[in-house]
Amino acid sequence: QYIKETFAANLESYDPEKEEATATHTTAGKDAVLATMEKDDPFADAVWAETTPLVRFLNPTSRQQVADASNMKVRLLWDEEYLYVGYENYYANIENMPTSSEVTSAGSWFVGNSEDVETYIAADPGSRMYDYFTSPGNASFRYYSENGTSPAYDSTVVDWSTAAKIINVEDVSKDRYVVIQAISFDSIGITETITSETDVYAYFFRAYNGGGDGAKNVGWNAAPVWQPGYLRQITLSAPVVTPTATPVAPTETPAEPTATPVAPTETPVEPTATPVAPTATPTAEPTASPAPEAIEIVEDKTDDSHTIGSDGTVTIYCNGELDEFEKVEVDGVEVDKSNYTLEEGSTILTFKASYLNTLAPGEHTVKMIYSGDLSAVTTFVIKEKAAPDTNTPADNDTNNDADNNEVTNDVADDNTTAASAVEASSAQTGDTSNQALWVVMAVIAVLAGLGILTLSLRKKNRM
Repeated sequence: QYIKETFAANLESYDPEKEEATATHTTAGKDAVLATMEKDDPFADAVWAETTPLVRFLNPTSRQQVADASNMKVRLLWDEEYLYVGYENYYANIENMPTSSEVTSAGSWFVGNSEDVETYIAADPGSRMYDYFTSPGNASFRYYSENGTSPAYDSTVVDWSTAAKIINVEDVSKDRYVVIQAISFDSIGITETITSETDVYAYFFRAYNGGGDGAKNVGWNAAPVWQPGYLRQITLSAPVVTPTATPVAPTETPAEPTATPVAPTETPVEPTATPVAPTATPTAEPTASPAPEAIEIVEDKTDDSHTIGSDGTVTIYCNGELDEFEKVEVDGVEVDKSNYTLEEGSTILTFKASYLNTLAPGEHTVKMIYSGDLSAVTTFVIKEKAAPDTNTPADNDTNNDADNNEVTNDVADDNTTAASAVEASSAQTGDTSNQALWVVMAVIAVLAGLGILTLSLRKKNRM
C-alpha cells in the first residue's frame, strides 16, 4: 500500500519544470550563520553570498503563484554538522500579519492561523520524514511521519536552532520577514561523517497567512504537506579548496660553453667564440598565497589586573575587526557572552567585575578568536583582596601608655640629674665662702697685732 501511494504521489508530482536545489558549503559555523540575522539585510551578508535562491513556489492545488506570496525565496548552506535553510517571505500588509511567538504543549501555534515556514526533510524518501515549523515570531516545533503515516508531534529535544525577524524595509513595494533554520544532520538520522556525497532529501513550504482553506499555501515545485513523493535530493556542493602552489624546479641545466679558444699557430689567434651563457631559467616562481594578516593586542590600552571584591573591570583592546570576532577564551575555556561587553575600535572587549571576581588569584591567559583562524593572546592578573589593618584601639592605647611612661621616666631621670647638679653646685659654693672668711679673719688679726705693737712703742718713748 505504501509503495502504491508513493508511486501515485510521484506521478502527481511529475513536473518537467521542477527546480533543483544546491546547498553551498560554508566554513562560517552555526553561530556565525545565525548571527547574520542581526544585520539589516541578513542575506546580503558575505556568508550567504555564494548561494542561489530557490524561487519556484506554487499553490499545490492550482499549481499557480499565490498573490502577495510570489516573491518567496529559499537559500541553502551546509557544513559537516548542519543544513541551514534561509527563508525570505514578503507580506504586503505586514503590520496585520498573524504570527505566534509561543507553542502549545500539544505542538501547535497559540495563534491558530499563524503564518509559518516548514522544512520537510529526510535521509531518504522511504525513511522517516520530519517537518520543522518556524513562525515569524521565532517559535518552533517538529513533527514526523513514518512511511507515509499520519504525522505526529515530536517533543524530543534535538539539535536544531532558529532565528527569525520582521524587516520593515520596502522591496518591490512589499515588506518581508526572514527565518533561518539550522537543522543538524544527526537530528534526521544521518550519523555518518557528512560530505558532498551524503544523500539528503527535502522540500520547502509556506503557510501564507496561516494557509486559510489551503488556497494560500505555497510549496516548492507546488509540493503539498506530508508527501514524500515531492522530496527532492539536495545537492551538497563540494567544499572549495584553495589551491596551494609549490615551487617548480628548473627543467634544464645551464648549457656548457659551445666553443673553446683556438690555440695560436704562428701568432696568437683570439678565440672565435665566447662561452654561451645558460639559457634556461626556472619556469615558475612559488605562488603560495600570503599568510593572513596577523592581529595583535594593543597592550598600552589593555588593562593588566583586577583585585578580587572590587567593582573594577578588565578591558582588552585588539586590532581585529569586530564583525569578524567569534569568541574569547580565558585559560582555554570559552567565556559566555553575558560575562563581557563588546565595542568597536577595532575590538574593545570588557570583562565584567561579576565574572572577574569568580577567577582564582594569579595570572590568566586571554585568547581573542576571529574568523579565518586568526587569534591574539594576552594575560591579566587577578589580585587577592588587601588584608585589613589588625591593630585595635586597645593596642594603640597600650602603646601610647608605654610611650608616655617612657617619656615620664625620661623626664624623672632628667629632673634627678638636674637636682644632683644643683646640690653639687651648692656644696662647692659653701666651701669657697668658708675659705674667704678665714682670709678676712687672718688680715684682721694681723692688723690688730700691728696696732697693739704700735701702742707699746709709743708708751716706751714717753718714758
